[in-house]
Amino acid sequence: MINKSKSLTSRIVVLSGTWIILALVGTGAVLLNFYQDHIESHYDAHVLMHMEEMVSAARLSISGELELAYPPSDPRYQQIGSGWYWEILHKGNVLAASPSLDGDSIDLKNIQSAEHAGTHVVQGPAGNPLRVQTMLIPAGIPGEQLLLVASAPLVGIKDDVIDVAEHLAFSLSFLGVALILVVALQVRIALKPIKQISTGISEIHQGTADKVQGEFPRGLKPLVDELNNLLEHNSVLLRRARNQLGDLAHSIKNPLSVINNEARSMN
Repeated sequence: MINKSKSLTSRIVVLSGTWIILALVGTGAVLLNFYQDHIESHYDAHVLMHMEEMVSAARLSISGELELAYPPSDPRYQQIGSGWYWEILHKGNVLAASPSLDGDSIDLKNIQSAEHAGTHVVQGPAGNPLRVQTMLIPAGIPGEQLLLVASAPLVGIKDDVIDVAEHLAFSLSFLGVALILVVALQVRIALKPIKQISTGISEIHQGTADKVQGEFPRGLKPLVDELNNLLEHNSVLLRRARNQLGDLAHSIKNPLSVINNEARSMN
């Protein structure tokens, strides 16, 4: 009975542990997806903020030359190959670009909506993926528009997501182990009354007790009562059978004595 109890405990813990792991993995995936959406929105908002600087600073002169009152202020636009780039284009021609591009340009040929506002992922000058924002603004000359292009390195988003994923995996793993241990403890405590019943039955079998004794939870009390009633019923039947056998032995004792005496006298 004890081995069965251990087997039941293992089954409950394994089943509960499986569901806990699946739930935590699903929760982690959902949280990570939410965080990725959040960090992408954060990067986009940062890039758009600098594009808005260029909206108020960039104009075309009457002669068609770009007049840029001030460039975006982020120092990362000064670092060559940083992935933080900006360009101002007019009719496909680059009029100005960030020093970080170092004479290169952002390839927009695979962007079908490059002439409209939007977010795109393209390969940067160094082959690194970029998250690019494009925006059309009035050029200051009737009928003319400027295309603003600004980017952030996609690797920065991935690094942030990976960092959070590592912390999230550690935290959820710790939580999963803790939950499984708690489940094992709860199952052990919950099955303790069943082990007590098993011990009581063993004592009855060994003759050291005549019924199952102890305090049991409300759910198990009817079972214990029925078991004790069955044991009491069997005990009553056993006593009754013994009494009947005793009466039978007494009733045939005298006739057997008479037959025995007659048999001796005939010899």
